[in-house]
Amino acid sequence: MCRLLGRENRLRSSAEFKAVYRGGRLYPGRLVMLYVFREGSGKKAGIVVSRRIGGAVKRNRVRRLIREAVRKHLPEIPEGIRMVLTARSGAAEAPFEAVQAEVTGLLVKAGLME
Repeated sequence: MCRLLGRENRLRSSAEFKAVYRGGRLYPGRLVMLYVFREGSGKKAGIVVSRRIGGAVKRNRVRRLIREAVRKHLPEIPEGIRMVLTARSGAAEAPFEAVQAEVTGLLVKAGLME
């Protein structure tokens, strides 16, 4: 099984995140914002959860929810995609189903899946 957010599939440096923010397109949602940049080969994703969301426990929970929602759609996402998913304040209290539905909707809106 391929993992989207394995070490080789994560945005890791500040420069990679900045490239997505600068050159990518924003798809805002109620719980998550999706930035998509089409470049190169492979699939890379990064997740950003601000301290405004809450303490470390809340931030890590939100990060895990978003990571799992993206991982489920890995086979449908085309090659050459760089994306950053940024959590919004409502994501901390939202159930997994709501986060997953939002991420799925944003991926469809961005044209990354049908």
